[in-house]
Amino acid sequence: METKKERIRRLRKYISHILDLFSREYHSTHHIQRAELAYVAEAYYGDKLSLLMKEVEPLHFNIEIRKHYHRDGKGETIARALIVFSPMPEHQYNTFFINNDFIYRWTH
Repeated sequence: METKKERIRRLRKYISHILDLFSREYHSTHHIQRAELAYVAEAYYGDKLSLLMKEVEPLHFNIEIRKHYHRDGKGETIARALIVFSPMPEHQYNTFFINNDFIYRWTH
């Protein structure tokens, strides 16, 4: 049985991988307005994962984390995420390091 600490660690890793899909410049000009993550299955040490991203409407991104099976090349979805951004007002662009600190706290 997975402990609460292990679930939090896994959540942090998934969030880190998802946020890495977006450039630093994108993070410096956009706030995360909404984020959802739904677990579907489990991944284990050594599993190969892929992250698939699709912008379904402006600033709305669906992300799927998939696990690949070694023998048949097929895989299964282990998690789905929705990230909604909002543009940051220009006068806040200089606060990137504050935003980066927020991202750092949640991903490291």
